[in-house]
Amino acid sequence: MFIILLAFNSKGRYSCQSGVIAVLILILLADDSLYINCGGEPAHTNGNDYVGDDETKSYYVSSQSNWAYSCSGSFVSKTANSSDYVKNNTDENYNDDLDVTARICPVSLKYYGFCLRQGKYVVTLHFAEIVYSEREDHSILDERVFDVYIQDDRVLENFNPKAVAGTTKKQVICDYSASVKEDHTLRIHLYWAGKGSLSSTATNGPLISAISVTPEKRIELPSGPVSVRQIIDATHNFNTKMEIGRGGFGRVYKNSTLAWLQAQLHGQIVAVKKLSTPSKQKLQEFNTEVHTLSSLKHENLVQLYGGYSGKELHFLIYEYMEHKSIAEALFVRHANLLLDRQSETRSPLKLHWKTRREICLGIAKGLKYLHEESRLKIVHRDIKAQNILLGGTDGNLKAKISDFGLAMLCEEGNENLVSRIAGTNGYLAPEYAMRGILSQKADVYSFGVLLLEILSGRSNAVSRPAQETVFLLDTAYVYNKEGRLADLVDKDLSSCYDFTEAMRILNLAMMCTSQTPTLRPTMSEVVSVLQDEKTVEQVFGTPPIDSSSTIMTGACLTPSAEISSISTEVPSSAFTSYFMIKENQK
Repeated sequence: MFIILLAFNSKGRYSCQSGVIAVLILILLADDSLYINCGGEPAHTNGNDYVGDDETKSYYVSSQSNWAYSCSGSFVSKTANSSDYVKNNTDENYNDDLDVTARICPVSLKYYGFCLRQGKYVVTLHFAEIVYSEREDHSILDERVFDVYIQDDRVLENFNPKAVAGTTKKQVICDYSASVKEDHTLRIHLYWAGKGSLSSTATNGPLISAISVTPEKRIELPSGPVSVRQIIDATHNFNTKMEIGRGGFGRVYKNSTLAWLQAQLHGQIVAVKKLSTPSKQKLQEFNTEVHTLSSLKHENLVQLYGGYSGKELHFLIYEYMEHKSIAEALFVRHANLLLDRQSETRSPLKLHWKTRREICLGIAKGLKYLHEESRLKIVHRDIKAQNILLGGTDGNLKAKISDFGLAMLCEEGNENLVSRIAGTNGYLAPEYAMRGILSQKADVYSFGVLLLEILSGRSNAVSRPAQETVFLLDTAYVYNKEGRLADLVDKDLSSCYDFTEAMRILNLAMMCTSQTPTLRPTMSEVVSVLQDEKTVEQVFGTPPIDSSSTIMTGACLTPSAEISSISTEVPSSAFTSYFMIKENQK
């Protein structure tokens, strides 16, 4: 809402032009948008009210005096007259409110938006060829070609709506950015330059079905505000060459490093996640929830800067993490391969023991914040290696959780009992995978699987042709029962790791993957164990797996060092749940 000075001219219509004379008044305007259903009656669509525009005059000013049109020229057809300025689609099967009608003009059609606030706007133009569309009169063979200007700049040259759409009676929607200056006026000019069909039956000239003018959304980056158009340009219109990842909710793009495009984002590199179309309910809540999620700030969360949702385009903008995901740092999974270390492709990024330990702690702190410290109390629902991104330098990597809140943002409802399971096979807690019961303990379970991946350097699930999928959790269960859980530790670490710390984390992973949610720790308890403030025994009462080895800690183990293997009959309830899931999937 804003206040603007208006002046009445001699005809009683108000003008935003200074010096027009008469009485100055202050009027409080409700908004600074404009919606016109060209050639048709008032219509409500996509949550917006379009005013009617069905006059057959050559010049018209709206009753609110906030917009007008003018039409000039003569039709080629001798039988055509001003009644042909408005056209209707006679196809009964056509249901789009905005493209059922159109305004047509012989040569020049101009629309004016008055009293708009100074600033940037998105001008959306709807076109549909509903005149040259009939086979009976052979008009379907005719071609309509015209130019379009916005604020006196040509944005479309030799535009043919039918050719662009590929057929008749199909809408073409074009978005443009425009600036409104001190005169507070927007000018849209459609002009026929004599091209296209000139048959005797032709109703020549430009036509348009609807116009919307809305303030251009600005997204605040740390380096400064950017527009939606700048994001589209910086990603080369979401070109696949700019793609750096993909997931269940959409694809991720990096903005161009070309100097002139990067300059549009004030020199900053960002990650843009283009989302699949949210539900209608979520579309209405999108901006509010994006604003809420962007307010979450923690050193172990990937920062969400903002987002946009409009028509067919929905995206989120995140801080860019130069090392991508921990999945790429640990392993690059190839389809249909069993756990064969010789066939795994390794990242050049080396994850030493201290780095892995800090990554585990960082993820735990991030989840603790989401579960217990943020006002939203978010359950992530898809904790996995691909959603843990790495930033910083090789010697000082920092793990950050990405995609938090996406399940809530892109799906209907967020009740404890969910109808659609969001997550990744191999990480899903049994109560969530089989009964749809969602709680913070589902994230704890996924975190336990992730701990095993980080310590072992292996993917949680690998398959190959004609064989069952091999789950890392199954392997951990076997090793646990045989008293050699330490054998899971990544051989790439050689012997340079702290055995006591490794066993503490492995014990913790086993408890996090308990079949019973109430037996799993909270994330604050997990953090206390990882920070060595509490022992596993203090949190859980009894050690879940054997850790009685006498190997010295705190130094690199020598290759000749032997780990005592003490058998245990304590079953891991985590794996019972895994077998249940696998049977259920079969």
